[in-house]
Amino acid sequence: MALDSSCRKFFVSFLNYEKLKRQDSNWYFGEMKFQRVWIQGTITAVNPKWFLLDDGTGSIIVDTANMKDTLKINVTLGMYALVVGRLTASSDGTRISVHAHKVSDLSDEPNSESLWALEVPAIHHEVYSRPDTMALT
Repeated sequence: MALDSSCRKFFVSFLNYEKLKRQDSNWYFGEMKFQRVWIQGTITAVNPKWFLLDDGTGSIIVDTANMKDTLKINVTLGMYALVVGRLTASSDGTRISVHAHKVSDLSDEPNSESLWALEVPAIHHEVYSRPDTMALT
């Protein structure tokens, strides 16, 4: 049985053109198909319409301009955050960013960062690498 979620957990370093392919509204990491990503990291720059998230493996722009006001939180420098959203390619095809659907402050969760560093490799090895989890249902 394939996973019924099109949201996959990634390190930022996985989200680049050398490792990803795009087809229609789907993205592929190897053979694994997905539409949204779940990333976590520290906010290192803030703008009214976006912020920069660094997870220790790389940085990525998170676009918050089109988030519903009821879902927006006050992001601050140094905040450890969870982001769920869809990937967006720049018009010139040189940069990938995340169009946020959800942003949560995990700063008060003391083990979030260390657990994330263990969780992403584990889920890629134990779940995403299985043939029955490669495609969406």
